[in-house]
Amino acid sequence: TLSRLLSANSEWARVSETERQRLGLCFNDKSEFWMPLEDVVSQFTELVICRLLNRNPFALARRRWHESAWVDSWRSGARGTSADRSGGAEETMLRNPQYVCDIRKQEDELLVQLMQYHEFNNESNGFTNFLIGFFIVKVEENREIRLHKQWDHTPTVVSLDHKRRREVNYRGCLAPGRYIIVPTTFRSGEEGNYMLRVFSQNDLNLRELQNDLPKTLMCSCISGSAEWVTVVTIHKAELSALPGKWSSKLSPYCVVTCEGVKERTEVASDSDPMWESSFVFYRKNSDKPLRIQVYNYNMIMPNNLLGDNELPALVNHSPTALATALNSPEKQKEGDSPVPSSGTLYLTILTEDNLMAV
Repeated sequence: TLSRLLSANSEWARVSETERQRLGLCFNDKSEFWMPLEDVVSQFTELVICRLLNRNPFALARRRWHESAWVDSWRSGARGTSADRSGGAEETMLRNPQYVCDIRKQEDELLVQLMQYHEFNNESNGFTNFLIGFFIVKVEENREIRLHKQWDHTPTVVSLDHKRRREVNYRGCLAPGRYIIVPTTFRSGEEGNYMLRVFSQNDLNLRELQNDLPKTLMCSCISGSAEWVTVVTIHKAELSALPGKWSSKLSPYCVVTCEGVKERTEVASDSDPMWESSFVFYRKNSDKPLRIQVYNYNMIMPNNLLGDNELPALVNHSPTALATALNSPEKQKEGDSPVPSSGTLYLTILTEDNLMAV
């Protein structure tokens, strides 16, 4: 039926040299062939167009793509272990493998490809492709542990419909932040191999999240292990300039300190900055308060403190929105009126006593 696809077929001799050049008709490769359109329509059900990406490290940055690839499998095993990685696409979606990546500074374009493949042996009698797809979830900017539950601060930003195909693809842009990619089959318990490839304009540092809990250190028998998890989301700040202390042009950023661990937002370029940055902390002492500091970034001089405060972060089991006053770094002098607040910080705090609740 497909005899006319052969490059040496006599029918191709009827095409003039001018028409060949116009069509780009050439046979430089043994695997290259041409066939009539009516044969394509009658014999095939799907057409896949492959895009070749420039991965030459010496190419111009705007024309170069970075590739990250992982080969792994969906597998069933004991719940809560590394063998339990086939959660399907419903409520148990987060039991699938998770891959984290970072988009820094500015919006980046991504090409994500998920391809399933099957191993053949002498006993194989064919196979049926699974319904496959993937999700992309925005997570805290310092997350290094697998995500177990989605809250408002961890929304799904890409949900690719599951299709019974060998491979599925997505192309789109994501805003700066940290994301996890979750490849899934449609039904939980299905086992199979897959390859995940991500192409991007910048290096995403793609890596797998393997641990469900923070690693226990050798000295934990003395210092103790983490028993609580706290998520802090810094939304925005409204800063009030003290007379003569700073100009109206600010480049503020926020620092969150929890039991000696510091995380910071990006530098904003507004006196009323919008951050929407989330951070997760695994804690050994829930009685210790969080320390919040807002600084003004300076390229030449030391960064100066604009305001700070300490907040409790007791177990609350649900996100609690707060608007806290920022204490001015200026100290009140004897006989003077109280130093006014340097502004207001808006944030949300969630603390759980179950480490796998976030």
